Amino acid sequence: MLLSRRVSINFRSRYYSKQFSFIPVLDIQPFLAGGPGKSKVVQDVRSAATTQGFFTITGHGIDPEKINRAYSSMKSFFSRPEAEKMAVAASGSGLRGYIGFYQQGNYGYEQDETRTLPPEDDSIVGFAKMDAKEVFTLGPEPLGNEASSSPMLFAKNAWPVNDPEFQKNVWEYYCAVRGLSIQIFSILALALELPQDYFLPHITNPMNSMNMIHYPPKNDPRKVVLPGQLGIGGHTDFECFTLLSQNNTPGLEIWNGEEWLGLPPIENGFVVNIGDMMARWSNDLFQSTIHRASNHADRDRYSIAYFCACNYETPLSCLVKGAQPKYEPVIAGEHLLRRILQANNV
Repeated sequence: MLLSRRVSINFRSRYYSKQFSFIPVLDIQPFLAGGPGKSKVVQDVRSAATTQGFFTITGHGIDPEKINRAYSSMKSFFSRPEAEKMAVAASGSGLRGYIGFYQQGNYGYEQDETRTLPPEDDSIVGFAKMDAKEVFTLGPEPLGNEASSSPMLFAKNAWPVNDPEFQKNVWEYYCAVRGLSIQIFSILALALELPQDYFLPHITNPMNSMNMIHYPPKNDPRKVVLPGQLGIGGHTDFECFTLLSQNNTPGLEIWNGEEWLGLPPIENGFVVNIGDMMARWSNDLFQSTIHRASNHADRDRYSIAYFCACNYETPLSCLVKGAQPKYEPVIAGEHLLRRILQANNV
């Protein structure tokens, strides 16, 4: 089984302060334009981050054609013969390249977790606990001045050979979403009553990554999807937040403490969810919410998850004014690596 940055073994206890029954859709264009609606966007994001830990954004300014080109290249790659995809397979310790079906999964939760966890289905055992998905993963390449040389954080990307169009379209999308992530950091800073540019010095060389994911149809004769088998099991994300693009096939579900809520795709929208790093940084004011994904449809499901972290050397300490800190300060990169290794039993 390959290492994963998505495992949901939560090595700190959190709880949900509120229940929720919907995920808000927020138009962030007024914030980007700097007009009179800017403060309303910040207020709405703060409400969503503290209640659901999830929200969908529109009005983000990314060209839909750029998104479409990334999806077209992704679909073309995943339709290749297995041998061609395996030629750029991710190594056992690295997180760049192709990850095949059933190579990740079997997620769990920490035993002293105090929040309300989803009930476990004891009928799902063995192979059925592995993810029914395939992934192409990429991220920042080493610049030579990183505080860590771990291939789990910085590594050379494994691009398919003789396909410059794939690399061009995917990297163009990666850079566009990277730009959007900087705007989301600015909104979150204001939502935490910090200066708008507070996070900027901490995201100059971040430990980001991106997963392009294919979930086969439930009746796909090429890949066995067992009863109860998920595309990816219940988990939280380790980083500060995630920007998720979905195609027109639903499959994302969020745990609200009582039940799983489906989150249907919105054309050209991005789902934003708070990750464990930002939850810790905000002293658990912002919620890192358990979620999962699968494909119950008779057609392929594709999504692109861009995971937004901070610089390796960034100190994570309570950012909420006047709050009693719940956690000792830690260095972000050391904390992230420790979480990854613990989650993968390394």
